Amino acid sequence: MLDNRHLVLRGDTASSLIKLRAAVELAFIQTYTKLHFTKVSPPAIVMGQVEGGSTLFKVPYYETTSALTQSSQLYLETVLPSLGNMYAIEKSYRAEKSNTRRHLAEFMLRPSWTIPILPA
Repeated sequence: MLDNRHLVLRGDTASSLIKLRAAVELAFIQTYTKLHFTKVSPPAIVMGQVEGGSTLFKVPYYETTSALTQSSQLYLETVLPSLGNMYAIEKSYRAEKSNTRRHLAEFMLRPSWTIPILPA
């Protein structure tokens, strides 16, 4: 199966996990919609870094080198003044060295939400 990982998605376990993930994400979207939050989709390719350069996935981007995002938090903080209550459910990437095949390089963060605190 290691040579044909794409075939795993045809099995009952993998397809059940995909359906479960879709249902959980839909529940978050419905809840945040009822609370009048705005869904934000931060970029996956960024020029800056969040937690240092050692865990960045570098990618060529036209005539420069960029990286896959490590976190959407900085982007959310930037758009907070104009959008107010918002959330994002996006993938993040870490390029940490590991001796195992099962090391996590791509992951979904818990839903990030930002609620502005207004002065009294």
